[in-house]
Amino acid sequence: MNKIKLLFLTSGDVEKNATIKRASGLSKHLVEIGNYDVTIMALDCKGNKERFEHENLTNVNLIYFPLMNSLKELIFKISFIKKNQFDVIYVTSPCFRNSVINFRNSKDHSIYLVEYSELASSIKTHKFLRRKFLEFLENKSTSWYDGFVAASKYLYDYYKPNILEKNMVYLPYAFPTYYSDKIKNQKIINTDSDFNIFYMGTIIKNYGFNDLIELAKKIIKNNLNMKISVLGGGIDLNEAKNYIQKNQLSNVIKMYGYVPEKEVFKHCFNADVFICPLNDTVQDWARCPSKIYYYIPFEKPIITSKIGEPFQIFGESGLYYKIGDVNALLDIVKGVKTLEKFSFSPSSHSWLDRAHKFDKWLKLNFIKL
Repeated sequence: MNKIKLLFLTSGDVEKNATIKRASGLSKHLVEIGNYDVTIMALDCKGNKERFEHENLTNVNLIYFPLMNSLKELIFKISFIKKNQFDVIYVTSPCFRNSVINFRNSKDHSIYLVEYSELASSIKTHKFLRRKFLEFLENKSTSWYDGFVAASKYLYDYYKPNILEKNMVYLPYAFPTYYSDKIKNQKIINTDSDFNIFYMGTIIKNYGFNDLIELAKKIIKNNLNMKISVLGGGIDLNEAKNYIQKNQLSNVIKMYGYVPEKEVFKHCFNADVFICPLNDTVQDWARCPSKIYYYIPFEKPIITSKIGEPFQIFGESGLYYKIGDVNALLDIVKGVKTLEKFSFSPSSHSWLDRAHKFDKWLKLNFIKL
């Protein structure tokens, strides 16, 4: 039986473009379980190479392209695809740099898939004309591709009226399967008696991070034995550091900035509770916060918001609060401190599980074996 030649077409650096995690997460398992010959095409940069090394993708073909302008990158990808016949081309994000579908000809019999990971037209920071253009592309793309992968239930329902049900699959992000064994074998590093609160994300105002600063104030005011660790860069990082220092919060909240993924594991292992706040907006309903799946295998409480994907994962038993309600956040943190065991099971949220579902969907609807 001939192997299915599958190409994951990515763009940018994984540090800024989380959709690359889909390619690195699925590829190895598809080779193992589904008779695939998988290639990932990615930008030649430190972040992507470290990610692929971290995932141990020894059974996957890795093709790197140099940093170049968007048109040259697109031309490079079109040329590569023409020289190498693929059965399936998976576009991880429908941007101009990945718009190879628009140059498809009658001789190209590849199956083109596209992933919807956000609703870009809903992002309020975009200017009006840009949002309208993005909305046009979002609607038009449903007639361009053969198959569609929705990273969130919101996106699946949003696009469902315009796509045949068999041609679309709901496939959220996940965590690397080997994490479970790594966690079991990890020795306890932390000797601090403090209760450790962990946050990882982009440091931008009004994105939930402000709640952590207010939480730090309440921890000091109530003389609580708690510390907050914050990982991540962003345009407001330096301003946040200055504010923390000026208001004498440094003993409670520590800003680490961007931390390489291989070091993030240590911080997660030492955490007692994770915080992943989301706004009750279309933008956050539509996206699939990959960091939640990063937290899941550690089997520790995750405090988030009752919207979108978090609710799909945890249902009514989740630990939820609304951004801005710091008193409610503090009450939940105090409550989880008394939990003996977090009851959520991570087994159904690994990339191996997602690979099985993707393989079944693809072969049932597109690949004639």
